[in-house]
Amino acid sequence: MFGRGEVYIFDNVPDCEREGFIRFRDSRTGKVGLYAADGTIAVPAEYDDLSRVQNGLFVALQGATKKCLHAEGHRDCEHHNWEGGKTYLVNTNNQKLVEGFDDRDLNFFSLTIEPEPSVHATRRVFRGIDGNYYSFVDYAKDLDAWLSASVLSPLSKQA
Repeated sequence: MFGRGEVYIFDNVPDCEREGFIRFRDSRTGKVGLYAADGTIAVPAEYDDLSRVQNGLFVALQGATKKCLHAEGHRDCEHHNWEGGKTYLVNTNNQKLVEGFDDRDLNFFSLTIEPEPSVHATRRVFRGIDGNYYSFVDYAKDLDAWLSASVLSPLSKQA
């Protein structure tokens, strides 16, 4: 056991360690942060919500308001959504890289950081706070490109 916050729980399931980090929720503030493998706080609990770490990165939500889905007749809020706030792409050093990063259907392990935006059709590009361009393979675009080149194109040649 380490730290003073509570392990992050979503839908009655406690979080699991990923890449040496685990999310926690500070019971006093309700904010979320990350513990490192040695039990120290790697990212302070200053965010409303966090995704799991992937390739040393996570998506953070900050400045949002919790909205209960079933507030009527319930004493506690069991199910909620977040409204408003800003999303960020953040690294495990708590450095905000991209503001307005809201697309989680990306291959985080395909990250490239370049001074100019990528022109590859299968990549999503985000302008970073530092002026660089962060690009990731978009799973849906990649699948569409593969289907078109490997399946549909050969079929059209047979007709």
